[in-house]
Amino acid sequence: MTDAVQGGEKKSRSLKPLGRLTPYVMRYRGLVTGALVALALAAVTSLALPLAIRRMIDHGFTQPDGSFINSYFA
Repeated sequence: MTDAVQGGEKKSRSLKPLGRLTPYVMRYRGLVTGALVALALAAVTSLALPLAIRRMIDHGFTQPDGSFINSYFA
């Protein structure tokens, strides 16, 4: 049986314990902001790269000169 379900009732999970970290995190506000921006950029990149490769394979190899591939990844 999982921790979330005990005896047929569901326990709600709360984020309130993370609030105790706020004083420590606020000391490094710039680093936390930078880390969140980097995390968002990494997520967008990892989601967009397969789409770019799919489009390149679908359309890039049909053109005889390959200029589509060069311009697409430039």
